Amino acid sequence: MEENTFRYRGVDFPYLPKSVQLQRERKLARLFSPVSGPVVQDMGFLPAVITGEGELFGPEAGGQLRSIRELFEAPGKGLLQIPGQPALWAYFSGLSVSQRAGPQVIRYRFTFLEDGGGPWS
Repeated sequence: MEENTFRYRGVDFPYLPKSVQLQRERKLARLFSPVSGPVVQDMGFLPAVITGEGELFGPEAGGQLRSIRELFEAPGKGLLQIPGQPALWAYFSGLSVSQRAGPQVIRYRFTFLEDGGGPWS
């Protein structure tokens, strides 16, 4: 795999997204014990949420958007590969698109939800 490739289910996105954010959270519970007082219990990691945005441009933009939409509409999870990060299994859970009149530029935003138990599993 090329180091600077954003790929889902083996399909490369046409251009690297302009931005990608990976949010990881640890679930903690605050409890109170009459014997020992306040206690914090570590419940483990929540699935990562990966969001970002990108642009498609030129005469190929419509076809490129169709390919991304097909990935989004396909059921189930797939392997998500982000440059500089370990690959992870994820669901393509959100896609929004905006287009302005004028030059052929289509902007899109995406959301993936990790399917796994531990960090970067």
